[in-house]
Amino acid sequence: MMKDNTNSGFSLIELIIAMTILLVLSGMIFLGSDSARRKETEKYAAALGNAILMARTASMSKAGKWRLGLYLKEKEYYCILESEEKASGESGGVYWESRSEKVRLGHAGAVDYEWVSGSGDPDGEGNVSDGAETGEGSLEKGKLIHAWRFDRDTGSCMEGAGTLKVTGVGRTRTITVYKENGRVDISNVK
Repeated sequence: MMKDNTNSGFSLIELIIAMTILLVLSGMIFLGSDSARRKETEKYAAALGNAILMARTASMSKAGKWRLGLYLKEKEYYCILESEEKASGESGGVYWESRSEKVRLGHAGAVDYEWVSGSGDPDGEGNVSDGAETGEGSLEKGKLIHAWRFDRDTGSCMEGAGTLKVTGVGRTRTITVYKENGRVDISNVK
């Protein structure tokens, strides 16, 4: 009996088609993950912009004794904390007491927040706070990146007006808060 030797392997056409399909599928996987990371930057910038607008609205009822802060917690992730102004009985000064963690805004390394320009950083050394940060949970709050506070009567930005840059994988967004009216603009840089 003789064996049929005509079907001994794959033809060149079959190999080319199989490689083409693998290349297309692998390209879709790599491009899909990069696109998802870019969208995360947009999502976090939009979430921060919305939180600032909500802080402006909330300040109308809280008599300007309330502010919103962007923090880097445990050098691991960014979040928003609400703080309320409290009077210090001993020295007659004020301090900011943290209320609650509101929104997580990405992990350090994946997203970066950088103050670019405007008020709220008078000495140029990243010290945007105009009062000591103490009270319950103050040690766990993390590093203050920036804070915003709005006037109850006019809605103007009393603290923190200017531009903050949000950088992620392949995208940079800027969030600008205007001093005069507290308006928030989010723009695409890259």
